[in-house]
Amino acid sequence: MSKVVAYYRVSTENQEAEGSSLETQGRACLAKANELAGPGDDVVAVREVSSGLSLERPELSKLREWVRAGQVRGVVVYSADRLARDGLHLLLLVEEIEKAGATLAFVTEPHESTPEGQLLTFVRGWASKLEALKIKERTTRGMKERNRKGLLTRRRWPVPCAGAT
Repeated sequence: MSKVVAYYRVSTENQEAEGSSLETQGRACLAKANELAGPGDDVVAVREVSSGLSLERPELSKLREWVRAGQVRGVVVYSADRLARDGLHLLLLVEEIEKAGATLAFVTEPHESTPEGQLLTFVRGWASKLEALKIKERTTRGMKERNRKGLLTRRRWPVPCAGAT
């Protein structure tokens, strides 16, 4: 029996706790996976909380094992940056999935297994990595400034530290 896998991801536990992005990604991916599934296919949801800048992700590793074992007929991901935030990683994953004979589909953007499609996929991955690095820089800079002012960050609201003036 083949699987059609709906893979969806957020980067941090705070994003998971907030819930909105992961839940909406999951619903959209599962809907598309059900469209792709044929008779006898299992639709499997794979939910991950891990940075897309690394290939070392437990649930992604499980998905890759299924793909290599020939157990996957299709993989649905919300967008290319949810699969990987690095152009080279993204191309590697796309190649693994397609070489195994599985279909790859993104909910929010087209994907074609052509040289032009590969180029667009790489550009999306490269742009995603750049965006992730900029987000990290802004977040780090903001946290340092809050610390300099004597503020702690709890959830999303800065609160005064004990003894801060």
